[in-house]
Amino acid sequence: MVAAVDYTNKNGWDYQAVFQTLNQRPDISPVDLAEVIAVSYRNHSLQNQEDEDLQQSVIRLSKVEEVVKEVDLFSKKLVDLLPQPQTFSQLADARNRAENYADEADMVDLADFSAYIGQTIRNDEGAEKIARAVEQAVVSNMKSPEHPKGKGISIYFPAEDKARFQEKADIYQQIDFSPYIQTAHLPVFPGIDEICSHGRQRQNKRMTRRISMKMMDRTERLQEEHLAILRTWFQDAEVQKRMEGMEPLEEWYGYVKENDSYFVWIAFLGEQPVGVAMVEIEEEHAGSIGLIVNPSLRHRGYGKALLREAMQRQELSGVQKWIAGIEADNVACLRCFEAAGFAKEEPVPDEDGFFLLVRQ
Repeated sequence: MVAAVDYTNKNGWDYQAVFQTLNQRPDISPVDLAEVIAVSYRNHSLQNQEDEDLQQSVIRLSKVEEVVKEVDLFSKKLVDLLPQPQTFSQLADARNRAENYADEADMVDLADFSAYIGQTIRNDEGAEKIARAVEQAVVSNMKSPEHPKGKGISIYFPAEDKARFQEKADIYQQIDFSPYIQTAHLPVFPGIDEICSHGRQRQNKRMTRRISMKMMDRTERLQEEHLAILRTWFQDAEVQKRMEGMEPLEEWYGYVKENDSYFVWIAFLGEQPVGVAMVEIEEEHAGSIGLIVNPSLRHRGYGKALLREAMQRQELSGVQKWIAGIEADNVACLRCFEAAGFAKEEPVPDEDGFFLLVRQ
């Protein structure tokens, strides 16, 4: 099986390379063919300037049963700890620290997560067995700079899509998983009375908030003292190129302060600034939105998290239509907004080289 936790790039699979290989090597083994599919996908993407999150893994399905067995044994010990109130915060902490695919599919790397939770519950041996089983099952693992710790197999562990927790929990219950795995995972969904007591549900909600804040732990309205941070970011050539219209920053900030319909927030993770979101309310309840991500944190999902956080602000609840102008050559930004549900209004950029993206 060839798979990725993220969606496939717009250029799609390189069918020409795949079929050409089959024509030249009709007796090729399934493993070798799978690697051709993965490698040709990467090369095809790079040729089309799609260089973000190029990750694929080739998995030998005959070895997956051993992975499932080890996860089942690991889950049995985890279930025994669920009555203890600290277990939920320990789960949340492990989820936050492990290789995270929350933006793509609400998943987490199985081996990495097991290692962290194994340390906490003193089951390192069980975590190591999972890691070995994953290593045996994964024939080839194409990592990306955005997710350098991925081992090739992920597990569903919701962190971001809170609105669909109950829906996904109902689906989860219909799948023929081990009862231990179901018990170990289902309590993270708030509102399942059959599984969680009322007190435990409150703990779940605290855990959910903690997980969803991994990319940032606070946002603040932009103040004059924050301009020093922006000046540092504007030393980066990419920021300078994309956001030159904001300079000089002092004049731009003066416009922000005088305009009640212009909202700017800066987000932090601890003491590190991760990005700035800017929204200007226009006519007919439209919100024009733009982002700047800390240059040192590019291609790690911060743009998607920042975009989602800004659009959910209570101050912007009246916005009925979101718009963004993005340069045609800013592929990473286009992908970020399209992943959040924005769509190009026209198939070609305007005379200035911009696409207008809209979400309603």
